[in-house]
Amino acid sequence: MVDSVEPLLVENVREFVRKYVQPIAEKVDREDWYPKEVVLKMGELDILDPPHYGVDLHDAMLSLLEIAKVSGSLALIQDAQAELVNAPLRKYLDSRISDDLASGKVIGSFALSELWLRR
Repeated sequence: MVDSVEPLLVENVREFVRKYVQPIAEKVDREDWYPKEVVLKMGELDILDPPHYGVDLHDAMLSLLEIAKVSGSLALIQDAQAELVNAPLRKYLDSRISDDLASGKVIGSFALSELWLRR
């Protein structure tokens, strides 16, 4: 069993947030602006989808929390990419697709349908 990577991961994410997220957080959250370059940088640093790289769920959520402290929108982008899109693909489909999603080279999306609303 791998020991927790929490201290190193959290410190790296805090540094990333300070350097890349804080300067754009207000624009992302207020203007509904998609920070493509920052998402790519998250992929380069392996923090866009930490579980893809073997980080346990607890430590991945601590990483998400650090981003959410500054930008809820960017945290939602990270969580949707990692958990809603890539987690099922990683489990059931081609690993190349999962690798591209984890790196930020491909951006996933998630759609929710409420069938009961069609009445």
